Amino acid sequence: MTDVEALVDRYCDGWSASDPEERGRILRSVLDADVMYCDPRCQPLALDALLRHVDQLHGSRPGTRTLRLSHVALHHGTPSSAWPNPPTDGQPLPHTPT
Repeated sequence: MTDVEALVDRYCDGWSASDPEERGRILRSVLDADVMYCDPRCQPLALDALLRHVDQLHGSRPGTRTLRLSHVALHHGTPSSAWPNPPTDGQPLPHTPT
């Protein structure tokens, strides 16, 4: 495992943590304070907005887990990997390939 993959795995741990304080602690430990989270389903989010976004995800889908499914590719210094966020009932999300 590379250092970047370990960092992305820790990032996924942050998204997966059920406790909001633990989530914040983990995500703040792996992200710069000026990070901008980009996702096709929302506007770019600064760190505090990202933490609220993840809190909302856990509020609507308690017990959700985020896992890295692929190697981590770097593009202009930005890591990218495949990661689903499956519902806790095991059903795929509408945008998740089956």
